[in-house]
Amino acid sequence: QVNGHILAGVVTGGQEFARPAGAIVAAASAGVDRLEAALAAQDPAATVEALDVLEQAATQLGVSVRATDALTRQLVGDEAAAGVRENLVAPTDGIQSAIAAIRAENSAVSPDRIAQLRTSLSTINDNFQDFISVDAAVLVQPFLSEVQLAVEGVDNDTDWYAPAAVVLMLQQFGVAFGALSFVRERQLGIVDVYRIAPVNALETLVGKYLAYLLLGGAIGAVLLALVVAVLGVPVAAGIGELAIVMALTLFAAVGLGFLISLASTTDTQAVQYTILVLLSSLFFSGFFLSLGQLEGAARVASGLLPVSYGMSLLRDVMLRGAPIDRPTGIALAAYGVGMFALALLGTRRRMSMRR
Repeated sequence: QVNGHILAGVVTGGQEFARPAGAIVAAASAGVDRLEAALAAQDPAATVEALDVLEQAATQLGVSVRATDALTRQLVGDEAAAGVRENLVAPTDGIQSAIAAIRAENSAVSPDRIAQLRTSLSTINDNFQDFISVDAAVLVQPFLSEVQLAVEGVDNDTDWYAPAAVVLMLQQFGVAFGALSFVRERQLGIVDVYRIAPVNALETLVGKYLAYLLLGGAIGAVLLALVVAVLGVPVAAGIGELAIVMALTLFAAVGLGFLISLASTTDTQAVQYTILVLLSSLFFSGFFLSLGQLEGAARVASGLLPVSYGMSLLRDVMLRGAPIDRPTGIALAAYGVGMFALALLGTRRRMSMRR
């Protein structure tokens, strides 16, 4: 909108600059009348004087026409400005060519030359009038944008941000609890109990996953119910699709939390990593900025966050009633499986270590 207003101001200035061309065209038309009268009277002196007046007017007209052509090409490009060259520049060049031909023909001037001059001046005058009379805003923005809702009832900012907030909080729950899991157990000595207990690393990890998925699922259901009941966010999808999206997001987030926990040595370190994940999720997940606006390292950071996939899926499913996007869903599931594999390797390594 700002760009449109600036360009409209530029066009208005160009119209004001071109406005005196009407007087120049009138002077040129009067010069053609004098020229025709001088030729009819076979007065060489009057003919030369009329040609001088007409040539001066044509030169002034050429300045205005070429300025208009240059402005138009800068605004809309060479291809779109072809009409200006055809309707303004070419007739102006035709006038100058006709004047040169009349000077060369001297007394044997063809009547077609006068007709050519009048036709060119009429074409220039008509097109200049169109250029200076049309609204500058219409020239710059000829189309009026009108936004229509694809889904009725989804018209508030809350409707757009609520699914993203739910997914973000769900991810942080999984990351935070997963990040503190193994760190706290090492400090309390529970890992030593695992080593002598009849459980292996896979069973330990699966048990943790099940606990956090059940607890996180309950929290996600409460959050979803609150945004629907309290904030009035519409739901255009079935419970099954919502559950699948939230389960995949939570599964990937818990795996990321376990990976952080296995890489941390203290509670403080795990919490710091969790805060970094939260800040990255706010800026690189599509919460504030569209994913399409991210490039380079920001795009890579977005792909490393489960919330980026979950946010896109939940918005489509919840607000539009669209089916789960298969590529995005597969990517989120693959992310979760990859985190599970890395967490399993880290758990085996921790349980095999001795103090």
